[in-house]
Amino acid sequence: MRPLPFPFPLHIGTDICHIPRIVDILRSRHCARFIRRVLTPEELRNNNPAISRTLRAVEEITVKKTVGFAGVGGTGQALPRRGKKKWLEEEHGEESDLDCWEAKLQEEEDLSPEALRLYRRAGQFMAGRFAAKEAAFKAHPHLRLRFHDILILPSSSAANLIGKDMVYEKSTAPMAIIKTPNRPQMARISISHDGLYSTATCVGFEADPEADEPGREEPSKGWFARLSRLWSSG
Repeated sequence: MRPLPFPFPLHIGTDICHIPRIVDILRSRHCARFIRRVLTPEELRNNNPAISRTLRAVEEITVKKTVGFAGVGGTGQALPRRGKKKWLEEEHGEESDLDCWEAKLQEEEDLSPEALRLYRRAGQFMAGRFAAKEAAFKAHPHLRLRFHDILILPSSSAANLIGKDMVYEKSTAPMAIIKTPNRPQMARISISHDGLYSTATCVGFEADPEADEPGREEPSKGWFARLSRLWSSG
C-alpha cells in the first residue's frame, strides 16, 4: 500500500557553520567582499546599528593588517590562515571551546581585547546569517536562489519594510523575505549559536501557481483552497 503523501507544500532546510572559519575570512583580505556577498544592501542598512558598527570596525581592523585593498597600505602580507584542526587544537590535542580558541588567537595574533570582541561578535553574526541563507536554499528547492535573493532582518526592521500586520508581534526571531520572479514571499528562520558553531533552520513553502490573484481571502482552487477545505473539515 502506498503511503499518504505529505499534504502541505512545505520544505525544511538546516545548516551549520563553523565560526572560526568565518572569522578566518573576516581576518583576510576578502573581508569586505565576503560581507557584501552574503548580505544585501537592505540588510546592511536595516540591521541592528550595533551589528553594523561591528562589521565596519572589523573591516577597518582587517584593512590595517592586510594588503589587497585598493589604496590602502598594510603590513605587506595577509594574515596567516589555518585549517580547522589548528583552530581547535590546544596543547593536549583536544578540541577547545570558544574561550580557549579566542585565547589562542589573541596570543598568536597579538589582538587587543576590543579587537577580539569585535571579531567574535562579527564572526557569530556572519556565521548565523551564512547558515540561515544556506538553510533557506534547502527550504526552497523549487527556486534558484542566490545570497542576495534572501533578506534576513530583525522583526522590527521587517515590520517597517513589509508592514506590522505581516510580522508576529511577540516574536523576536529574524524574518526572511525571499525574492521570487512573481512576488516576494516570507519564510520562517531560527538561528542559534553554541560554542564554535552557528546553526540555522528555515521553513519555506511553495507558492501555489494555480491560486487566485493575491489579495483574495478565499482562493477557489489550488493548494490553498485544498488546505482550507482540509482545515474546515476538522
